[in-house]
Parts: sequence; structure tokens; C-alpha cells
Amino acid sequence: MRVICYAEIEPVHTLAATTFGNTKLEIEGKTQMPKLVVPTFHHAFLEYGAGYSEPAPEKWDTGKLSQALLGSLGQWGLGLENISVNLSAANMAELHTRIELFNRNVVLEIGMGQLRVTANDPNWSEADTLIEVMEKTLSSVRSVLGVDIDRNWVTLAFHFSVQGKEPGEFTRMFLNPGSELLDEPGVQSFGVSVYREDGHLVLDTSAVYPNALFMRISREFPGNVPFRQVGETIRGEEIRYLGMLGLEVG
Repeated sequence: MRVICYAEIEPVHTLAATTFGNTKLEIEGKTQMPKLVVPTFHHAFLEYGAGYSEPAPEKWDTGKLSQALLGSLGQWGLGLENISVNLSAANMAELHTRIELFNRNVVLEIGMGQLRVTANDPNWSEADTLIEVMEKTLSSVRSVLGVDIDRNWVTLAFHFSVQGKEPGEFTRMFLNPGSELLDEPGVQSFGVSVYREDGHLVLDTSAVYPNALFMRISREFPGNVPFRQVGETIRGEEIRYLGMLGLEVG
């Protein structure tokens, strides 16, 4: 049996300082736990999306878009063999140009109404490269399709564990100590879902890795917020939430 508890989240406060690329971050939080532990990270996934102010089917030109991207992303090995178009899409909303970079660890899907980027096991030490890729991609999309970005959204999800610790030891701290749920027969762990106006946090037992936890952090931003700031924010929240568990990224 697994119990999910729901809560509200407060604005971010100062917990630690770190870097996102060459940018120093001041992450805020109410308390700082001494001797933070570095967990084992099993797998991470980053997804970024940018919605256009309006769809651009009239200006959709796969050839022009591919040519622009070959010029802007060529320094990272982009070639024709890394570009494809899903011509079998069921409708125009699903039609997109797909770009694969860094041995397919970074995938860009550029559609008529939005841009979607996924990164498999992103390495924060290489954040500046990802920032530059995104800035050049967005510039090419704006130039070819003639669109503005109306909104941004990002999700960071990862599985992690701490040697000698059960998942329930971390999640049960979010329950009221006097709650009868703590003594519920058969309960092994607790899941936490936190919803806010501009995003949400999920902390739960991993369904993929044994004796591990799963965390997903999602945020939404106005269209005028640059990708660097989006990345800084999600990185800062990862540090903050792990810090609440007595953990750090390392």
C-alpha cells in the first residue's frame, strides 16, 4: 500500500550556492541541513517546451528550417543523417522536424505550434553547451517561422537512492507525526504531490529501480523568460528539494 499526501509549497528561499554553466546561482531555503549526503542517481530526464504565440503552418518549410539548423548547430556534428520529418503524422499538430544530437541524448522536435526538447541523463557541468544549442535553435525557429514564444515549460525527473536508507524514511517526514497513516498496516512508503500555480513537485517510490525514490519537478514560465533562466530555476529547485531530504547533488 502506498499513501499520497498533498501539500502547498511556499516561494523559494536560500539554501545553497551553485552554478548553472557559468552563472552563479543563489538558491534560497529556510533551513540548511548539515553534512548533506550525495545520493546515487540512477537515471535523469529533462524536457523543455516552448509554445508559439500562434501556429505557423503557412511558413512551415522543412527545407528552410533544416538549412537554418544545419548552419546554427553544425558545430555539434549535426548533419542530414540527424534530421528527419515524421511524414506519417496523424495531423498537422503532430508533424515536426526531429533533430538528434550528442548520440541521440538530446532530441529536438520542432513543430508548427511548439518546440520540444528532451535530454537523457543531462549533465549540469555541460549546461553551457545545452544553453547555446537552445538559444541557436530558438533563433532559427523565430527566423524561419516568424514566430514569438508565448510560454515556456520544463520538467526534470530522476531516480535516486541512498545506501542503507529506505524510501519511506524520506517521504514519511512530510506526514504529520500523529497521523494514523503512519501506523496503517502494510504501508511501505509515502508519496508526496505538491501543486503550485506555475508547476508541481512529485516525490514517490521509484517504480523502476529497487529501494529508490523518484522525483519530478515541473515549472512554467512566460514566453519572454530565456532558456538560461529556465535552466537556472529548475536546477535551483532540484538543489532545494534534495536539501529538504538532507541530500545534495554533489
